[in-house]
Amino acid sequence: STMNHQLRLLRDAARVLVLTRLEADGLARYHILRERLEVIGSGVDPIPSDYAESPYFSPEHPEARGDFGVYIGRQSFDKGALHAADAIRSLRQRGRDIALLLIGSPTPEFERYRRRLSPEDRAAIRPLGILSDRDKHAVLSRARFLMLPSRADSFGIVLLEAWSHGVPVVAARAGGIPGVVDDGANGLLAPFADVDGLANAAGCLITDEVFARRIGDAGRDKVLAQYSWNVVAERALGVYRRVLGMP
Repeated sequence: STMNHQLRLLRDAARVLVLTRLEADGLARYHILRERLEVIGSGVDPIPSDYAESPYFSPEHPEARGDFGVYIGRQSFDKGALHAADAIRSLRQRGRDIALLLIGSPTPEFERYRRRLSPEDRAAIRPLGILSDRDKHAVLSRARFLMLPSRADSFGIVLLEAWSHGVPVVAARAGGIPGVVDDGANGLLAPFADVDGLANAAGCLITDEVFARRIGDAGRDKVLAQYSWNVVAERALGVYRRVLGMP
């Protein structure tokens, strides 16, 4: 089969470059030697220099008004879009005036979900569709938090994009995300599909602005230290040097 062929190629490779330690652990279960697995991560592109010129940067924008969290990705169950929306609805039921802006491609399941909402909740759950990098960063820069409650992400580049703005993240303890987010240090994690856990984490960030700023700043520091393209490229080059016996 195709998968068996791919596994044979990986087992014969001098080195296999992976994004996270969790990804390495998964490949090791397929009998790929651990000493051949190298975790190098991924990099994040620089923030567009003109993001502040986007109409979404204005607090008066009709879709980006008030306080909001952001979800970025395909609006599917496995990506956690429905759980993110339910978490925001839970916060609103507790008296929090918070909305959720969703950036990314819609799905029939999410459109059916949203049609069933009350008019008040529907007004607070705001799909924006696919945005340009400039507009996406304009939205992120004003967000109270990014929510990525996905079980389908092997890494989560959007986490790095949020951290680049010092925005704290709430994410699922699933897939490769725990290999990127250090729970309680630079983000908050909850089990996949745990709506209450997501709501409590987001509520903590809304309530405690000092804590939210601290973990957002820690995320930015992690991006600078580990996930700039220069740093990632140097890690990859280090692997090639070791394989080739170069100093």
